[in-house]
Amino acid sequence: MVTARPIPVSLLPFAEKTGGIKFAAMVPLTKMGPDPGKTVYNILHEYRIHNADVLFREDCSVDQFIDMIEGNRKYGACHGRDGRAG
Repeated sequence: MVTARPIPVSLLPFAEKTGGIKFAAMVPLTKMGPDPGKTVYNILHEYRIHNADVLFREDCSVDQFIDMIEGNRKYGACHGRDGRAG
């Protein structure tokens, strides 16, 4: 999936061994399930991230969050058949 812009989520992992995960959202997270904080916590632990600040600026799905963590998606303008953006 290629979108026009990166997902507006800040993930700042800490090198320290303490601190835990601090979770905040500027908008309601409707695509993350009934308990978005627990979902984010579980995903980060799967990727062995145990100390981080996470800030969501827009509603995003679990798949988008995982893509952001992995960094394996390219983001560019969506082009129609004629090659023009839009």
